[in-house]
Amino acid sequence: MGENNSTPMGVYMADKDKVREILAANIKRYRASFGYSQMKLAEIADLSTSLIASIETCNKFPSSKSIDKLSQAFGIETYLLFKEEGSVIDKSAKLGALKEELKSEITDKIESSFRNFFQEK
Repeated sequence: MGENNSTPMGVYMADKDKVREILAANIKRYRASFGYSQMKLAEIADLSTSLIASIETCNKFPSSKSIDKLSQAFGIETYLLFKEEGSVIDKSAKLGALKEELKSEITDKIESSFRNFFQEK
């Protein structure tokens, strides 16, 4: 007999696959909005590049520890990684990208100020 997706197990598997797909799409979206490569995200989150690739292709589901590391890398609440595409995710991604951009600009200004200060002496 063929598999019946109306059974509780069939429903569970469909839901599980949807969660994986949502997580993968959100990680890709956040990573793109921050301008991170898989390698850069792996470095920031202290995870392997192969794990990031496997999550993004729905081949692996991360542990709760890895999920926490990913949300921290993006500076977002963990639940946002599992929220279907919408305004909350888009706004969080934009805010995260803006935060990284500002951090980079501030760091550049500070470094420039130090260089100028020490060149004058």
